[in-house]
Amino acid sequence: MSNETDSDTVFLDQLVYTWAERTLTGTGNGVVLRSSRWPTGISAATDAALADFVEYVPAKLQHRLSGGLTPPLGADFWKHPEYGNVVAVHRYLGVDSAGRGGRSIIHVLLDRQGKLDSLSAMELCRSPLIATKWDLNADRIHDMDGVRFVPGQQPEQSPQLDAQLLLMTMSGLLEYILRGRQIVFTHEQEVDAMSLLESCLSILPRSLAEKITFSTYRGIPQRSKFAVSFA
Repeated sequence: MSNETDSDTVFLDQLVYTWAERTLTGTGNGVVLRSSRWPTGISAATDAALADFVEYVPAKLQHRLSGGLTPPLGADFWKHPEYGNVVAVHRYLGVDSAGRGGRSIIHVLLDRQGKLDSLSAMELCRSPLIATKWDLNADRIHDMDGVRFVPGQQPEQSPQLDAQLLLMTMSGLLEYILRGRQIVFTHEQEVDAMSLLESCLSILPRSLAEKITFSTYRGIPQRSKFAVSFA
């Protein structure tokens, strides 16, 4: 039975911030939760080094949100030269109770020990540790503890996925691994990017899967900084 000192446990600093397309002062974001050991002194805005990676409301999403469809959840994983491994999960909320459009919640977790790889990061993105709901009127919290995550504890999910999509996804991963080319997947219809990636990563040897950084939604793929992105 694992405990808090188990070598498999990943200790994560966390930051939760929100973003709105429209505010009293224009567009912008604000931190609503920060763990006490977060490495930088952030007050009202998120760290610029992280914001550079986290996309807010891409133009492609405007039609989806205005049409009343369920706002999607996006997951990102990358390696930051100073902070270590970074996982960011962003949930698009649409219009909030104050009439602000393009509202979203972004939960960022830092693995400063470098224990996560792409597959365990994907598991973390699906875990209950991720804040996908937030009281946007609540007071800010800046003294929270970090979180503890033990990979391999979530039940395996086996959704029915299109074989051709799986093959295309695996081909893209191998193209990056073998040739170092950044890959952007574009699909005319909506796809379950998280499940496609997770299924393919689970097949690859761990030594190869750990080379992959990913974003399951990029509205402007030309600006992508990830090994593999979905547009």
